[in-house]
Amino acid sequence: MKIRQIIQPGKAYGLGFGEVRAMVQSETNQFNDQLLNHLPPFNTEADLQPSTENLAAVLYQRIRQKLPAGLRPDSVTVWESPTNYVTYAEEDE
Repeated sequence: MKIRQIIQPGKAYGLGFGEVRAMVQSETNQFNDQLLNHLPPFNTEADLQPSTENLAAVLYQRIRQKLPAGLRPDSVTVWESPTNYVTYAEEDE
């Protein structure tokens, strides 16, 4: 995951690496070794299939909600295998 910070005068940094790692792990751990069809939002939204693309988008949105003001994810990458992955990003606002 890449995080984009909007620099604010007088602030040294927005979030430390440890904080980012803990945030990402808290979101990704709930999906580890689980059947995605049994987990929200894939079991509650009929049209949301548990694809790698949708998982990346879900993680992006969840992490975005947890970040403090002035920070947002730049992108989230989910790997299916050592050579197959998808990266999700949103357009600049």
